Amino acid sequence: MGRSAFKNGLIGAIPSLRAFSMSLAQNSDRADDLVQETLVKAWAKQSSFEPGTNLKAWLFTILRNEFYSQMRKRGREVQDTDGVMTARLAVHPSQEGALDLEDFRVALERLPEDQREAIILIGASGFSYEEAAQICECAVGTVKSRVSRARARLTVAFFAPRAEHDSASGNRQQNERHQQQPEAAALVVHNDVLPFYQAHDLPLKAILTDNGREFCGTDAHPYELYLALNDIEHRRTKVRSPQTNGFIERFNRTALDEFFRIAFRTTFYESVEHLQTDFDQWLVTYNTERPHQGYRNMGRRPIDTIELYLRTVREEG
Repeated sequence: MGRSAFKNGLIGAIPSLRAFSMSLAQNSDRADDLVQETLVKAWAKQSSFEPGTNLKAWLFTILRNEFYSQMRKRGREVQDTDGVMTARLAVHPSQEGALDLEDFRVALERLPEDQREAIILIGASGFSYEEAAQICECAVGTVKSRVSRARARLTVAFFAPRAEHDSASGNRQQNERHQQQPEAAALVVHNDVLPFYQAHDLPLKAILTDNGREFCGTDAHPYELYLALNDIEHRRTKVRSPQTNGFIERFNRTALDEFFRIAFRTTFYESVEHLQTDFDQWLVTYNTERPHQGYRNMGRRPIDTIELYLRTVREEG
């Protein structure tokens, strides 16, 4: 890499370097000094940089090492009191309702230092696990473990208190669940979907939804954020794509024909909660008693398909 290209790379990385330094240092002056020292050392060590590798990761490593070197000299704790990097990860208020920025900042600050650093590198700075491991000078598995624990802590910090409050009141999220709100959608995943997969020792890798605003939005969207924190891929139905639309449409049609049309003819519902309770019971029947056609189940109940998969994995493993 030529000197001109290297110089341009340093200049382009300054905003990211300053944001990361602000999460480590405790004020803007110290952060600026840390970035300046990083750039000076990087320029002096230009010959040690391997062209074709990640310049940003290399600079982050220098900045991190310089910071901890200064901390060892000063004998001080590392805190993100300014909350700059946490703000980059946080959800900003919107008319649809969103997670509170201050709560997110506090929850992130309460993470152990190593977990906070890992989630910032992966979630805010966009590094791969391999790159983050190089920056932190630890094994890839260690970074993954730290990020996983950080995601679990953040998830509990945001969603478990709401679930416990609603459960204690006996209302089954009556103020949220029946509304088309992102928080309500996230609560369904947190309270009903994830526990099922965890109970069967299954990883939840992806979720397919339609394009409703309770599911879709920017990275700051609460439902999108919840899935990102739990490393769940969000797949959406696509226009003119039968493979995605067909599954959603078939389920909606089945629910309409086998539950809603029958329920509304036979039952007078005085509340949405009553309807939700009956629908939940129908879903249990749908998944554990009703045989399904199609290439996935081939006449089996969905629960039978899952158990068959688990037995196959155990036998092959």
